[in-house]
Amino acid sequence: MRQRSQPHEIFKEQDFERVLEHLPVPIIVASIAENPRILFVNRQFTETFGYRVEDIPTQAHWAGLACRDAAYRTETFRKWNQDLERALKGGGVVDAMEFEVTAKNGDMKNVLFSATVFGEYLQVTLTDVTMMRSAEDALNTARERLGRAAYEVTESIPAGTYSMVLKPGEALAKFTFMSSRFLEICGLDREAAEADPLNAFECVHPDDRPGWIQKNAEAFERKSRFSEEARLVVNGKLRWIHAESIPIDAPDGSVIWQGVLTDITPRKKAEHELAQIREQEKRKEADQREWLERKLRISLSTSAMAHEINQPLSRLRMATEMEYERAKQHGDAKQISFLKGISNDIGDVVETIQRMATLMRSFSARSEPLDLWDVIESSLLSSRPYLRRHRIQCQTSSPPSHPCRILGTPSNCKLPSTTCCAM
Repeated sequence: MRQRSQPHEIFKEQDFERVLEHLPVPIIVASIAENPRILFVNRQFTETFGYRVEDIPTQAHWAGLACRDAAYRTETFRKWNQDLERALKGGGVVDAMEFEVTAKNGDMKNVLFSATVFGEYLQVTLTDVTMMRSAEDALNTARERLGRAAYEVTESIPAGTYSMVLKPGEALAKFTFMSSRFLEICGLDREAAEADPLNAFECVHPDDRPGWIQKNAEAFERKSRFSEEARLVVNGKLRWIHAESIPIDAPDGSVIWQGVLTDITPRKKAEHELAQIREQEKRKEADQREWLERKLRISLSTSAMAHEINQPLSRLRMATEMEYERAKQHGDAKQISFLKGISNDIGDVVETIQRMATLMRSFSARSEPLDLWDVIESSLLSSRPYLRRHRIQCQTSSPPSHPCRILGTPSNCKLPSTTCCAM
């Protein structure tokens, strides 16, 4: 361990000069006189600025080399001399100040000057902060570029963006940022909206405005997320918007809401049109159901009426056919002709009634797979009177081993006068 210097030991002048020479910061020692002389510069000064003590014998000489712009040199030394006067009157310390200095090789350096007065001498420490200032400038440039990029991105997105800040003790947040798209959607004036947020709410539809303001106030009071829809009236046109923002706590106790405003008018129009289409479809379905029910009632009534008419006609037709056969046996040509005419007229009436019943049979029936053989037999059965009257003979073979299926309406659908109907 190094021992402390004894009181009787004297720090010699050459030792002091050696300490200054090896300090890691540039040092100047100058006289305080009417024309100050530079008495000493250390090695770090020479390495930093390139000058030796013989290159700058006086302060004026140093000033001409370090500050080559006359106007800048005059202003620099005016400030320096003012602070030096204050130091000489009390304290002996010249506060640090930053100047631009030209080195011997022409490089410009940012230098922080600080000085101490002792006796008739002035010791000046010069700290090269060029690298630090370059880093700060680069950082500031990067921040500016980042800010410009963020602004450009914000301005280019189709939605409007905004920021609202609620300061401690205030009840209503104020706008601190509104993108151009935000102002366009709302039809707002930037200065008026920034001056009073209630001005920004003037574009809200009168019917929606009280609730909109209340919901905003509740979000500010609770410091909660905001997500709501409202109608705006901009230039006399109705517009729907959706606003959403998220609160962020700031270090000073303020709360910042970063928000997005989206024009949802096209979506609302599409929803309205879809609702109208659905309502029209419901009305159409109801009308069609009513029409089918009415047709079904008519069809059932017609079928019942046809059945009532067909019964006596069938008896009359049967009696006529019997008389016709008896007349044929007796060879009564006149009677045969007369009865044949009656039979044909009855057949025409029956056929007309069947056609009318078919035309009136308009209702929704259930379709299902049917055996084609059953359909054929049903058709022959219902057509037998017509075939017999016109002396048409039909023959069928035995049913196939494998049924042939077709889509049709079975007899349990209450179709009159038929067993089944192929579709």
